[in-house]
Amino acid sequence: RKIEISGAKINLISDSLGVMNILKLIPPTVDEDTTSSEFPFSIEVADLNLKRVDFSLQSYKNIHSTAYYDSMNLDDFRITDLNLSLSAYANLKEDEFEIGVNHISMNPNINSFNLRNFSGRFAIVKDHIEIKNLKIATAKSDVHLSVELTGFNLFDSTAIKNLGSSELKLE
Repeated sequence: RKIEISGAKINLISDSLGVMNILKLIPPTVDEDTTSSEFPFSIEVADLNLKRVDFSLQSYKNIHSTAYYDSMNLDDFRITDLNLSLSAYANLKEDEFEIGVNHISMNPNINSFNLRNFSGRFAIVKDHIEIKNLKIATAKSDVHLSVELTGFNLFDSTAIKNLGSSELKLE
């Protein structure tokens, strides 16, 4: 229920054929299980913390890159000093999901963008979606927002057609 990772360096690198290094750790299974069954458990993470974590997602040609970009580049995406604190709950059988983000901050390799703080509570339950106390702070912005969408079932295949009859509250 509690996970903390501190000072880690996580490097995901795709080789010249585009295969990620992490996929080479686990050999592929030959027989695939195609039976379906219900997932009878709830999943709860009471306290997940990442502290001072560095992360990279790079293609082989960008392994030693120090470049910065005007937008996200998934061939050379790097984050330094990632700090994260959250809790989460999921009940797949009942289509109930909740994430409480206490804090996220990071320094990605994107020009003029350092995330100082991101926090909020996010919930999806049957016909209700809610974002409470969303706070986003960067060097150039400070946003506070709450959104509630009632009468919209994200898990219904006709949800988009019925969006017009849903109630939206924005603060």
